[in-house]
Amino acid sequence: MSETPHTAEEQVAKKLAAMFAPSDANYVFVCLECRTSWWKQRDCKTTRGVRSGKTTCGDCGNELTMAIDKKQ
Repeated sequence: MSETPHTAEEQVAKKLAAMFAPSDANYVFVCLECRTSWWKQRDCKTTRGVRSGKTTCGDCGNELTMAIDKKQ
């Protein structure tokens, strides 16, 4: 049984989050193109934008993926 691309992307995002974000980070989002991650402790405009798919990477323009979301 093969994985769907969406599931594979989620796994890569979670691995990047585990490598680079603090273990107590409430929100971690990553750019799968650049392999860059960011983290936040509080829900804010940026985390809501990532969750809704409206926030892109400032370096490459790729859509950011939420790896850890304590709100959901």
